[in-house]
Amino acid sequence: MTKADLRGYLNSLRGMHGGEATETTKATAWWAIRSLFKYLADEEDVPDIARSITMHRPPVPDMITHLGTDDVGKLLAACQDARDRAVIMVFLDSGVRISEAQALKVTDVCVGDLRSRRLMVTGKGGKVRGVVIGVETARALRRYLRERSKSRYADSEALWLGIRGPLTIGGLDQLIRSIGTRAGLEIHPHLLRHTWGHHYRLNGGQTDNPSAHPRGMDPLPVGRPPGQATIITRLPGRSLRANGASGGPGS
Repeated sequence: MTKADLRGYLNSLRGMHGGEATETTKATAWWAIRSLFKYLADEEDVPDIARSITMHRPPVPDMITHLGTDDVGKLLAACQDARDRAVIMVFLDSGVRISEAQALKVTDVCVGDLRSRRLMVTGKGGKVRGVVIGVETARALRRYLRERSKSRYADSEALWLGIRGPLTIGGLDQLIRSIGTRAGLEIHPHLLRHTWGHHYRLNGGQTDNPSAHPRGMDPLPVGRPPGQATIITRLPGRSLRANGASGGPGS
């Protein structure tokens, strides 16, 4: 194989629908080849014929790693009912995984007394931990539970209900994505988890792994150490007030 062979291969690459490959596609293929020949040269004493061929690295697309306050406000404004708001606020205020959120039962929600508001979350390995939530999230859950009681599936132990019964992980994922679409945002459940982690660290949290901290963040009382607030507790009051949309989990 020669350098001319490598150049010929790159020029022969095709893109979608049989058209010419983009520079990004060529660059991605090239850097894979470059890594292969570097390995062969280091380990097998094969001449590195790719070394003298230069090509720009493929551009790294801009990736949204977390949502800002404005986007969270849009997301809450796009919620159509009490369930929508409760789902979004639980994810943003607690950092739970989608599997943990989907597995929540009504009995796992402790919001009767706002002073001891928390979720009993079952995580990996079946370990249960208490996750503290903020006052506004607790109130959103209270409103949802009132609406939920009107559902034909109210006797189910599952917390999150849809028109056909308890939501699956796929159903919860679709719900969150659809709220994002209405808000003009491309979101997914893990982005909400990353948003929680980002703002936790921004407000003084000491861990780089949200799952390593067993608690959600409640509001910041006087005298409490910094780092105890999430983006939910930092939003303006108008963003947290219910939008008045009607309809519940059975709608």
